[in-house]
Amino acid sequence: MKNYGYSLIKAWKVMVKSAIPVGIGFGLIISVMFMDYSLSFWYGSKLVGDHEYNSTFGRNYNTGDVITIFFSIMIGGFSLGQVAPCLTSFILGKDAGVKVFSVLDRKPKIVDNPDGKIIANLEGNIEFKNIEFIYPAKPDIKVLKGINLIIEKNKKTAIVGESGSGKSTIM
Repeated sequence: MKNYGYSLIKAWKVMVKSAIPVGIGFGLIISVMFMDYSLSFWYGSKLVGDHEYNSTFGRNYNTGDVITIFFSIMIGGFSLGQVAPCLTSFILGKDAGVKVFSVLDRKPKIVDNPDGKIIANLEGNIEFKNIEFIYPAKPDIKVLKGINLIIEKNKKTAIVGESGSGKSTIM
């Protein structure tokens, strides 16, 4: 109970610290929204009261025009506010794509066919005799240490072992 109470007090302090900026931010958002209301209706009433000409419809502004413009701006503003989470996802996706394409575009240091010969039909056994292998990126770690293995033609062979034992390297 003592540890639980201590953890609750700790969590409460963190929440209080984060509540102040959240409250200020929410207050600013509501303030801007109500200032938008007041500015829109003040300027709209000025347009209607001064009999300003609405070139879109070829007549003076009326209260319907003011309300239409007000709600168009409000809906557009709220819609733009909903874009931010999506932009974050797009940026994360772009960054992930850059990493993926950098892996796909890199030239490996290990050349799988140095002579450039392509063997059309490969038949026979595959035999490893005292094979040792070290990756260029980790020269101090030997992945294969004297592997001896015969994979017979037309036989299924399973390579098993713990993580990091060289199964993928053998493949």
